[in-house]
Amino acid sequence: MNQLEQQLTDHLRRRAAAVTPRYDLEAVELGIDHVEFDHRGDRSSRRPLIGALVGAAAAALVGVAVIATRDDPTTTSTVSSSPTTITDGPSNAGSGVMWPQSSVDEVREAQELADAGDPAYTWQVEPQLSSQEWWGYLKAGGQEIVERFLREELGWDHAIFNVFQGSTAEVDGEIRNVEYLRCAPNETNVMYPLPRAERQEAPSVEQCAPTIDDLHYQTVSLDLSQLALQGPFGIWVVSRWAPATPFAQTDPNIAEPATTARLEEFLAARIAGEGAEGFVPGSSRVANDEGPLLYATTSGVPYERYEIDHVSGPWWPYAEMEFTVRLFADGGDTVVEQPIAWRDVGGAQLTFVLDARRTMENGQPVNVVYEFFDGELTVSASPSWEVSWTHAVALTLGDQRVERIEFMGDPLPIATGCNKGPAATGANALAEAIQSDSDFDVTTPVVVSVGGLQGLEMDITSAPGASICERPDSPVVVAPAEEFVDGLYLQQGTRMRLYLVDLPEGSRTRVMVIAIVASEARFEDVAAAAASVIESIKFHPQGS
Repeated sequence: MNQLEQQLTDHLRRRAAAVTPRYDLEAVELGIDHVEFDHRGDRSSRRPLIGALVGAAAAALVGVAVIATRDDPTTTSTVSSSPTTITDGPSNAGSGVMWPQSSVDEVREAQELADAGDPAYTWQVEPQLSSQEWWGYLKAGGQEIVERFLREELGWDHAIFNVFQGSTAEVDGEIRNVEYLRCAPNETNVMYPLPRAERQEAPSVEQCAPTIDDLHYQTVSLDLSQLALQGPFGIWVVSRWAPATPFAQTDPNIAEPATTARLEEFLAARIAGEGAEGFVPGSSRVANDEGPLLYATTSGVPYERYEIDHVSGPWWPYAEMEFTVRLFADGGDTVVEQPIAWRDVGGAQLTFVLDARRTMENGQPVNVVYEFFDGELTVSASPSWEVSWTHAVALTLGDQRVERIEFMGDPLPIATGCNKGPAATGANALAEAIQSDSDFDVTTPVVVSVGGLQGLEMDITSAPGASICERPDSPVVVAPAEEFVDGLYLQQGTRMRLYLVDLPEGSRTRVMVIAIVASEARFEDVAAAAASVIESIKFHPQGS
């Protein structure tokens, strides 16, 4: 054993002794016995260097591994970097020791010195980690407590925050399960040479080259804590750390042809007129959730052929891609164009994602059919309307949240002074309750037809001095029985056109409330834009 190896062994003995009996000294030594020290600083052997997870990852490296990054068989890759092996989980060897202090008493002493301005400890103060923006701060990088730990304790010269690790969370002032990936020094990621400029996870993350083999990264998980003083002036420590399952990037050379082949299967099924369901995951709100015009054009003409344009990608780390597909009918006279993305929907689970609002037919946008209330209500809307769940359920006009069409089933009227009234027995009773509320100026209800049913229509504005009811600091017209803040609110200077409809026998919802809301200055324009949506409304009683 040379001097460098002896120094590391002595270091690990001291660290293990500091936490005995939680961690076994023999296990730490066993990790050292399996580390190959490479003093050249390169990774030609694809084995961890002395700065790896201090021997812990060494117990995780011998043989051949099959790494499944997702359930989809097209994205499973076999790695044959013999004699390297990737274990199923992390090892406890060389992990878990608090840093840079080793006890709570030491942390308290360090906090006192930091409070006194001692630069030997003030560097542990990271005010932004105490803010509500802690995740964005970690994402941006540059935290000295992290960078020093990775460099001084693990010997990592370059690492990136793993934004794809979904269990990072703040709990009682402690940030848990923060993962970092080690990048091979002075190397670029040959599988993903070009960065995706629009991705903002971290600067040039695609340039982070793996450190185990062509696909896998040494990975460490740690907890950041304030053990003496919580808040912007408290010092931070690494209260727990351990090697984590090596993070794997997807081989784009395998993923790209497999993804394209799957997309061709989807389009071929659409031309065949059957079997296309399931290629694109369904939406809880889009009625034609596999995509508008799945098997035919708006006039019902079936498709005859397709084209695929590969627009962008593969992108690091899961080989995400974007395509544009075109389906031709009427001998090529009608063309339906749709963008389709192969995208990570969380936890390295990739699937095709189709934005129904971006479907075009002969260059013109196609309406999207939405369904709400478990299918009891459907509406057709142009792509200028976007679904929002901020207030009950709504279609908003672009980013103008004040310009919206809202839908609510069986709401409670809000009496003057923000108190909930009793449930209305029907549309007429609800209209009377709203009219009796002195917080609003209400027009006389008129009988109208909505979705083939008789309903009432009235316009409402806030009266001077109207009651302010919790968030969003506006009077509330009606509210769901279980929630107050998600009611139909009406800011000063806005107008609401309200439709109240009694649904037929067999419906789960008794009274449906539909509201068009906009500023007084824009109301007529918004109401005109909403007219086609209101006209498209259809009610579907349970079982119909």
